[in-house]
Amino acid sequence: ARMNKNPFPEPCKYDDVLTFLAEEVRCQLIEFLDVCMDADDGQAVQQFVHHLPVLCGMLGRAATDPNPDMKIKTARFAGRLSAALGKTVGPYFKSTVDGLVGNLSHQHSKVRKQTLIGLKDVLGCKGAEPFFEGATMEQLKFTMNDRSNDVRAQFYEVLFHWMQVVEINYLRAYEPNFLQFLLNGIGEKEHNVGPKCIKFIEEHGNRMKEALIALGEEKEDASMEASSQQKDDDALELS
Repeated sequence: ARMNKNPFPEPCKYDDVLTFLAEEVRCQLIEFLDVCMDADDGQAVQQFVHHLPVLCGMLGRAATDPNPDMKIKTARFAGRLSAALGKTVGPYFKSTVDGLVGNLSHQHSKVRKQTLIGLKDVLGCKGAEPFFEGATMEQLKFTMNDRSNDVRAQFYEVLFHWMQVVEINYLRAYEPNFLQFLLNGIGEKEHNVGPKCIKFIEEHGNRMKEALIALGEEKEDASMEASSQQKDDDALELS
């Protein structure tokens, strides 16, 4: 409950000591959650299930903490939580995503990179797909051109992941933006990003075709094209 307040004040007489104690306690609380998750060979993570609205709200506030270490720890924990609970936690991540996305413009490249790594699993969760909309997508348009080579390279690794795990209906909705990111990445010369984007675009096209066939839409489109062609042929014969 105390972490669900910002800036998490500690009762103390002197402001400088107050700031130090508050930062130390906040970081230790995130570390404590990590320990809880690892208990009982990872099975203890289930104890969070009944508290997800509060926990995810807390993470959203923790992500706005001015301490860079706190931002990094929050992103890491959010990523671990999403990987462990998947679709169970996905729908509760709205405030967490909002807090993390704000850190993609942080002055320190390490914060931006670790935030992307956290968002990889958070936004890849089933149920969290709607949170790509709005401010998230707008920020990603800037992040793809981040001034740090490492952050840009991490962005494309995360993008590749999203485009393989996001549910098909949401993927089709976000595909225009995602493809724009990939086309932008073709010109990226660092970390072999350009060739990776070219290869991924081809692979993505094949995956989407297979997915549409599985949904029956590809066959329907082919049937409509064949019917249209037959009508054109018939019209030419009558003329």
